[in-house]
Amino acid sequence: QCYMKDQYYGTCRAKCDPNALETNGWSCETRGSRLPQPAPKSDPTVQKVADWVAEKCSKEGEDCRTTTCCAESGHQCFEKNASFAMCKGSCTPGPDMYDSDSKEWSCQALGPVTPGDKALEPWELQKNVSAWVAKTCAAEWEENCAQSKCCTKVGDQCYEKNSGWASCMPSCTPGPHEGDESGGNWSCNELGTRTHRAYPSLFCFSVMQPVGYEPGLMKAQMNTGYG
Repeated sequence: QCYMKDQYYGTCRAKCDPNALETNGWSCETRGSRLPQPAPKSDPTVQKVADWVAEKCSKEGEDCRTTTCCAESGHQCFEKNASFAMCKGSCTPGPDMYDSDSKEWSCQALGPVTPGDKALEPWELQKNVSAWVAKTCAAEWEENCAQSKCCTKVGDQCYEKNSGWASCMPSCTPGPHEGDESGGNWSCNELGTRTHRAYPSLFCFSVMQPVGYEPGLMKAQMNTGYG
C-alpha cells in the first residue's frame, strides 16, 4: 500500500504507524489501492466434492434459491432478494457493480461454500464494472453516496459520515475531517464495495526535483490520482 510521509513524499509499505520509530511523524495517509495478494494455490488436503454436485448444483449465473449449492469450487449461493440468488465467490450487502442493475443484494448465504480453490473476484477475471455504474454511483468527495452505496472512481469506497451523508474517498479515518465545513465526526462505516479496475493494471512512476515547479505539479498529480 502507498503511504504518505507528507504532501510531497510517499512510499509503498506493508503497514504504516505514525507512532512507530521507523515512520514516526508520517501522516500515513493512503494513496491508491493495496496490491492484492495472488490467488492461493490449490490445497491438496481439501476433500473432493461428490460427483452429484456438478450435476445437481447451480452454475454461475443461474438462480440457486432451489438448489442452495454451487457447482464451481469456492462459490456460495448468495441471495439478492426474495426473487433471485446466485453463486458468487463473495458478497457484500449493497449493489453489485458487475450485476445487470443497481438493485441491492441482501447477501444472505443459502447453503455452504463449495470446497476447492478460492474463487477469483470479477476484477481478477478482467471484468469491467457495468455501464450503470457511471450514471448511478457517486463521484469522489462532493456527491452523497448514502443511497447509491457505490463510487465511480477506481480505488474509492463509499464511507458513511452519519445516517444522512456518505462520501466516496480512497480511505477514511473515524472522527472529524479537515475541510469538512459541516463539522461533526465521521463513523467511516463502509457502504457497498470498493471500485476496482480490471486486471491487469498499469502503474505510473514519477521522479521530481525537490525545488522549482515540480513539487506543486506532483502534488496536483497525486491529488487527482492520474499520471
